[in-house]
Amino acid sequence: EFKEPWKELKVSAQRLLDCKFGFIDDELEEFDMFNAIERLKYADGSLKFTITATYRDILQQIDKGFTHYLLSNIRPLRSIYSIRIYELLRELEEGWRIKFELIELRQVLGCENKHLKYGHFKQIVLKRAKKDLKEHTDRWFDLIEYRRGRKIGAVEFLVHEKDFHVREHQP
Repeated sequence: EFKEPWKELKVSAQRLLDCKFGFIDDELEEFDMFNAIERLKYADGSLKFTITATYRDILQQIDKGFTHYLLSNIRPLRSIYSIRIYELLRELEEGWRIKFELIELRQVLGCENKHLKYGHFKQIVLKRAKKDLKEHTDRWFDLIEYRRGRKIGAVEFLVHEKDFHVREHQP
């Protein structure tokens, strides 16, 4: 609890205005530093701020390197691996294929040291993801396994899309 809220608010506002952002490359001995907030205004119980043009441009650029999807598509997924596989498939079109060496797929999914036997990996990660995605999202996949001798060495995802309409929340 703040003893002096008005004083705390002024101090916090000043800290925000003093906050600097930047990119530093020690190898090239270069940096680019800037303020993020241009103006802060408090009136009638409301704090309003304006960000600088430089910060706005950077925020707009950050958006380009990420996969976009509706959170409502992944909310019902029961497994983190289902979500990660959905993110991989989200970047691909209907009918596209993506092949992974088993070691690479485990790294991408973040389970290098889990489900070490392929049978367990297939059951717990791949089959569950296939079922989750087919039931709950606009993408699903067929899986093609590639053998290396007697073991599975790689898998390929064949991407499918379905006509999927987001269900609106009904109170």
